[in-house]
Amino acid sequence: MLDYYYNYGVLILNKDTNPNISGEVAITLRDVSGLFCLYLTAPNLSSTSGVTLGGLSFIANHSAFVGNYTEHEYNVDISGQYYVPINYSQVAYCYTKVEQ
Repeated sequence: MLDYYYNYGVLILNKDTNPNISGEVAITLRDVSGLFCLYLTAPNLSSTSGVTLGGLSFIANHSAFVGNYTEHEYNVDISGQYYVPINYSQVAYCYTKVEQ
């Protein structure tokens, strides 16, 4: 877990070599105000193209991003945990947003 002065962050990496492996990761935090996740997704573990960050694609020799930015919000469940879905060859950076 990454600990910032007011916010907490969690980095989740699914690097399993089986492309059929996906699921949910249970995260327990004292902060129950919401968890926001940004996903880095690739077609497979050795991809050098087709990679997206937050729904945005990067195109060679092009300075603008393509796509729509997407940030996912997850709420704590009754047991006090966040459940974050993670797919094959995907990374999720999740963080709390505490208003100062």
